[in-house]
Amino acid sequence: MSAAKHSQAKTLLRETGARITRPRVEILAVLLAAERALSHNEVENRFDGAQGIDRVTVYRVLDWLS
Repeated sequence: MSAAKHSQAKTLLRETGARITRPRVEILAVLLAAERALSHNEVENRFDGAQGIDRVTVYRVLDWLS
């Protein structure tokens, strides 16, 4: 994921006044970089287990974003 998308994600999150967490930044950056709508599974598949973003975390962040 590009540094520009991470920066854009942090800026958007900051503007909401919400807490900036790594999963929120990572998932929002994935969505910003996507050229089309992504399903929960497609977002989840962008991360490996080493990044510490599991299925439940992806679901919670997507729910929070909506």
